[in-house]
Formats: sequence, structure tokens, C-alpha cells
Amino acid sequence: AQGLLEKDIALDIALRLREKLGRSSRYRVLLTREDDSKVKLKDRVTFAKDNHADLFISVHINSVPQQARSVNYVETYYFGPHSDESTLELARKENRDSDYMIGDFREMISRIGNTMKTEESAQLASAIHTQLYGNLKTHSRNLLDAGAKPGPFLVLLGVDVPSVLVEVSCISNADEEVRLGTPEYRDNVAADLEFGIVQYLKQRSAPYRTDGVNSQYVAQHERKVVLRGDRRGRFAVG
Repeated sequence: AQGLLEKDIALDIALRLREKLGRSSRYRVLLTREDDSKVKLKDRVTFAKDNHADLFISVHINSVPQQARSVNYVETYYFGPHSDESTLELARKENRDSDYMIGDFREMISRIGNTMKTEESAQLASAIHTQLYGNLKTHSRNLLDAGAKPGPFLVLLGVDVPSVLVEVSCISNADEEVRLGTPEYRDNVAADLEFGIVQYLKQRSAPYRTDGVNSQYVAQHERKVVLRGDRRGRFAVG
């Protein structure tokens, strides 16, 4: 309502998150965009794959219809079937500009059975969500917890590593828009995302075996984080 744009806020948070994670020599952080440019969903996935990302995190700012503008909530997704109609509708909007062909869908769907990735993604989503909601609740008493849950987002399915989509809060809420407009608040959000990511990485630093092959989503010698965003300000770390 006050003219704040999701794409600008999400990009700013992503840049701050990169700076914070980059202070540690253990992490290498990559962004799919660093300015007001559009990156197709499929290209974001390709970017993460080409850079051999170990994590993929998509940072968004939510919005709700006019009649519910007083509502403000935090929710975090990992790939899976939708649990309610609102999740399905959100996924439809996000998947609309996917640029994927039918063959791509079939190939990706065949990987849904990768339970290791699903479990890891759920743990990453929980670590980030718990920290983010707990901290933002101190700034907004009426902030609702929409939970860490599965959702059919193609950008999360396309990558082969733990991946989550974070809806930080609702820019459609007038009070929240004011908070998001301040650098200090956006820095707090970035710090919460950093804390959740690092906590997850600490828990998952040990290797595990899959199909007889020693695999590590989180490489001990180097961690790579990819931040992605589209023109509307959608980002991911991966």
C-alpha cells in the first residue's frame, strides 16, 4: 500500500544473507541475480546445478487478498504434495513461469521418491522456520505461525539437494510493510535465515551413504549456498 515492492525487499535480504554467511570461510554463497533482473525458474535450477550447490533456499515475501490485509504470517516450504488449497494456489502462481516441458516434469516427478532429499529439506525448513518465526514474533504480537510444510513448488523439485522456500512475512499487512521498509528489520530477517542455515549445516556435516555411494549434501571442505530471485523478488539459497 505504501509502494514497497517485494522484489526490492527480497533482494536486499538476500544480499544481507550472503554477506553474513560469507564472513565464514566455510561457506561460498552464490546469487542467481544481484540486481533488478528477471531469471526464469528453470534457469535458477540450472544455475544451482551448474554450480554444484549443496543447499537451495528461496526467499519470498507473501501477500494476501484485500479482505485479509490485517493478517501477517510466516511459512516455510519444502517440496511435497499440497496440504491445503491456499498452498496449491500459491504454488500455481510460482510455477506459472516455469518454462519446463512435459519431459522435464516427468523426469523431475520420478525423483519425488528421493526420501533422503525430502527428509533433509524438511529439517532445513524446520531449522529456518523456527528461528525466523521466533524472532519476528517479538516484533509483531499478532504474527501467525503457518508452519514448515510441503508444497508442490517446481523450483524445489528441480534441484537435487535440500531446498526450501521461505515466505518471510506478508507485505500486504500495513504494519509489516513499515517494518520491512527499515534496514534494521531486514537485517534481522537475514540474521535469522543465517542462524537457521548454520544450525542445519552443523547437524548435517557428517556424510551418509546412498546406494553404496558415499554422498554429502554438505561438503566438509566447502559449502555452497545459492540465492536466487526473480523480478518479483523471489530468491533461493541452494
